Amino acid sequence: IYYYSGNFSKALEYLKNVLEINSKNNNLHGKAANLQTIGIIYSEMGDLDNSTANLQAALQLKNSLQDSLDLASLYRYLGYVKVQKGEKNDGVNLLNKSLYIARKHHLLSDIKDAYQSLSKSYSRIGDYKKALEINREVVELRKVVLGEKNHDYIDSLADLAKTYSDNGDYIK
Repeated sequence: IYYYSGNFSKALEYLKNVLEINSKNNNLHGKAANLQTIGIIYSEMGDLDNSTANLQAALQLKNSLQDSLDLASLYRYLGYVKVQKGEKNDGVNLLNKSLYIARKHHLLSDIKDAYQSLSKSYSRIGDYKKALEINREVVELRKVVLGEKNHDYIDSLADLAKTYSDNGDYIK
């Protein structure tokens, strides 16, 4: 609840306590989930170094457990943080890995989120052509799968409009 109310420092305090309990009880799955959430919160706070450290620790733990659950989202978060830090190639590679895993396991929500993160990342690094290409794919995919009245489809149209605007194309 602290996270959703924007009280990140209180959320971190509780999560670090839970992380300590999971470590003592050797609950590695719980520990990985805690590290991921802590990494996300640090990202929200703009502390990209701590975000990266926690997300990488969660990723290492998930891989050591051979647990593919949440790998798509974990790669997505880490990739977007890397792009924010200016590590464009690493970030985009991690985002593409997120998309690959999501597609492989048919995780529709993660596929959508990976596409959105890729588009935002390409916009952030100034490759608006690639961002537009991805956004157009998402719009068409959602139109076919969800229909034109679905809120996700409508949201994707808004994302596409923002990308056109970022590209300086105000007419479309």
